[in-house]
Amino acid sequence: MRARARLFVSALASALLVLATPVNLWAHASLVSSDPAAKSLLHAAPTRIRLVFSEALEPTLGRISLVGPSGAVMKLAAAGDPHDVNALIAPNSTSIAAASP
Repeated sequence: MRARARLFVSALASALLVLATPVNLWAHASLVSSDPAAKSLLHAAPTRIRLVFSEALEPTLGRISLVGPSGAVMKLAAAGDPHDVNALIAPNSTSIAAASP
């Protein structure tokens, strides 16, 4: 009977520790702001994209792409913003029309 009680107490303590862990530790970074603004329609391709997230990023894992009006996708070279560990930046020197669909 004591073994069952110890097992129950151990299981209960483990469950409480899991539930007490902040939920934001389980979540991924979320987009806080962007330049140009998210879902904005532009008349020309931007010269730079800047994405700011809710937490520090690993810049080597970041990817940024532009999608043109025809659905053409252009992958940009994303890098960490040297002034903000929560941001990715990507310069763009090509027109979105040059991207292949």
